[in-house]
Amino acid sequence: MNHGVHRNAERMLKPSFGEPGQCFPLKGSSGFVVIRLRAAIVPEAITLEHVAQSVAYDRSSAPKHCRVSGWFQGHKGLETETVDNMLLLTDFTYDLEKSNAQTFNVLDEIRSSVVDTVRFDFSSNHGSPSHTCIYRLRVHGHEPKSVPLIPADS
Repeated sequence: MNHGVHRNAERMLKPSFGEPGQCFPLKGSSGFVVIRLRAAIVPEAITLEHVAQSVAYDRSSAPKHCRVSGWFQGHKGLETETVDNMLLLTDFTYDLEKSNAQTFNVLDEIRSSVVDTVRFDFSSNHGSPSHTCIYRLRVHGHEPKSVPLIPADS
């Protein structure tokens, strides 16, 4: 690890091209990852991908019950993350019977919020007791017209 970043963490941000095992594995059936986005965005949707059924006989390591939260932290470090400033972006169940890439819309009431950091939590997987694999996680959105870094004084 380097500054709290696992050396294989970027695997979950890049296409795996459907290769089994080309994922970011997390020990156990629940956990979370925190991702700092390249730029502040107004979030619109989240896409979670797992390996396709056509190339893997066992997909029990896929996350099942998931929640994605986000917040704007500006130039602050990750250590400032608190439950108080997190906004629930979406809550979903990844379904193994559907496409291996599934997209979930952000909640309507969040669609005007600006975030630059997201937290992907999963509380269960599809049966693997040893690990959960994240093949790819994407956050969709658009850049805001302007991002206030310092609140304006009235």
